[in-house]
Amino acid sequence: MSDLKRIGIVGAGNMGTSMAMGFSEQGLDVSLWDISSKNVDEAIEMCKSQDTLKGDVKGFHEVDEFMQSFGNQRKLLMFSITHGAPADSVLEKIGDKLSKGDIILDGGNEHYRNTERRQRDLAPKGVHWIGTGVSGGYQAARRGPSMSPGGDPNVLDEVLPILEKYAAKDPKTGRPCVANMGPRGSGKNLLPPS
Repeated sequence: MSDLKRIGIVGAGNMGTSMAMGFSEQGLDVSLWDISSKNVDEAIEMCKSQDTLKGDVKGFHEVDEFMQSFGNQRKLLMFSITHGAPADSVLEKIGDKLSKGDIILDGGNEHYRNTERRQRDLAPKGVHWIGTGVSGGYQAARRGPSMSPGGDPNVLDEVLPILEKYAAKDPKTGRPCVANMGPRGSGKNLLPPS
C-alpha cells in the first residue's frame, strides 16, 4: 500500500481521535466517522488545535459519505470501536461499500473467534480483516501504541510498514512495537515478541 494516501478511522472516541491525529502526523489524510455526530465534531475540533498534523483530518456524519471519501483508492480502515456486536453492526452498515482488496484493521481487542469469523465471512468478497490488538490506551494511540496484528500474511506484509511508522518505538533499539502475530486471530492482550 505504498500509494496509500488516506486511512479511515471508525470511531471518534478518545482512542479513535488519538489514532486520527497519530496517523495524520505520519502524513496520511484521515477520514473519521462515528455513529455519534457529536463525537465526530468534538474530534475535529481537537484536531484543529494541533499544529503537528501533516495529513488532512475530515469528519463525516454519514457513513456513505465517509466511505465515498476514499474515491478510487483501496480502503484501509481502522476500527476503534467496542468489540463484539458494535463491530458487527458497523460491518453490516459498510459491507456493501467494501471492495476487493479493502483492508479492515480491528483495533477493538476482539476475541480471536470473532476475528476469525469475520475473516471467513469477508474472504469470498476479497476483503481482509486483520485483528489488531492495540495496547497503551488513548495516550499511546496519540503517540504510537503497541500493536499485535493477525491475519492474511500477504496483507500483513502490505500494512506492516504503515503500522511500523505509527507504532511506539523501543527506546533502546528504536524497533517498532508491532509484529505479525500469525495468519488468523491474534487474540486479546498478546504482546509482540521482543
